[in-house]
Amino acid sequence: MRLRPEDIPASGLRVEFDLGPGGAAADGLAPGRLSDPLEARFFIEPVGEGVRVRGAVTGRLVLACQRCLAEASREIDLAVDVILSPLPEEFPEEFQLDRGDLEAVYFEEEVDLDRVVLDQVELSLPMVYLCREACPGICPGCGADLGREACRCGEGPPDPRWEKLKDWRPR
Repeated sequence: MRLRPEDIPASGLRVEFDLGPGGAAADGLAPGRLSDPLEARFFIEPVGEGVRVRGAVTGRLVLACQRCLAEASREIDLAVDVILSPLPEEFPEEFQLDRGDLEAVYFEEEVDLDRVVLDQVELSLPMVYLCREACPGICPGCGADLGREACRCGEGPPDPRWEKLKDWRPR
């Protein structure tokens, strides 16, 4: 959903929309996929030259565990409060960033609310997603999911490069 900042009344605007699993914007969700639509409920108001977006995003996301690759569902329930600023005409060649620059979110001619939703969802996710904290992962030798089955590697013959160390004794 896109809005032009000049179309937002000074009193603000309430917006509700769904971001469905099959849409082009939802395909841009990097770490997972949507199992149900994300529901966004926003109050949008002009703030200076920018726009403030406040509200909530709810839904369900399917992520792959980064140890065993099993898919697990995660509930999304976020409070959103973002100020979007117009993209400056040009940035100086050198300038020092302050805290406000690090938190800035820019828009060009229109405010893309789908992108705001997806960005907030991605920022809320952990860096490493696990199906459970004690997930043992996948065996690097045989590929067995160690949470569901035993390793099929077995002992196997020892590495011949270590054979000489069997006879070694410290003096």
